[in-house]
Amino acid sequence: PVGAFWGYQTNGLVNTTDQLAEVQKLQPNAGLGDFIFNDIAGAKDAGGNDIPDGRLTDADKTMIGKPLPDFEYGINLGAGFKGIDLAVVFVGTQGNDIFNAMRYFTYDLADVTNKTKDVLNYWRPDNTNTSIPRVNGNDKNDNKRISDMYVEDGSYLRLKTLQIGYTLPVKLTTKIYVQKLRLFLSAQNLLTFTNYSGADPEIGQISSTNYLSRGVDIGTYPQARVLSGGISITL
Repeated sequence: PVGAFWGYQTNGLVNTTDQLAEVQKLQPNAGLGDFIFNDIAGAKDAGGNDIPDGRLTDADKTMIGKPLPDFEYGINLGAGFKGIDLAVVFVGTQGNDIFNAMRYFTYDLADVTNKTKDVLNYWRPDNTNTSIPRVNGNDKNDNKRISDMYVEDGSYLRLKTLQIGYTLPVKLTTKIYVQKLRLFLSAQNLLTFTNYSGADPEIGQISSTNYLSRGVDIGTYPQARVLSGGISITL
């Protein structure tokens, strides 16, 4: 599909010497703490289906995520009682993925740039329960190649707008020659429910009008949480 994420599938990190001996049959430059990449294609069986061929090549790349959601939705609620009014708007998506390019760049330990604090959990012989590869200034295994390591579930539910208002009784406002006086408090982007580790899952949907790069989080500044209040007067 247009804009789908294309890359390698991973199968964890190399944790033991026995495991390393097996992995090096496919990845001869791999070491302890390096990614294990899946050999999924390159040859065909009698039925024309892809089968592993014992080599890691571009043919082993596959669709590792999709930026377009299965569906988008919104919930718009309103209520009023004795001068008090409430308006609530929820928005969300389900089934879309985000390519977290910030992780892609900040996890690269061979490049001398700022890093996320997550890399402090890098692989070590005494820290094998991690998904972050070893510190390696000479990455012959090419751990940085595009893979599902950087693809995350981008589904979210967001409280987009919340507004609470109170309209004073007419018998009070007429005394000051005002037809209507309403006080209100409003909030935008107040709450977000998501498993995405980046700054803003909605960025995956709005960061680009180019369908070939939609769903790629390149560190766009997240939408602000805005709290405001006001008075509406009708003379």
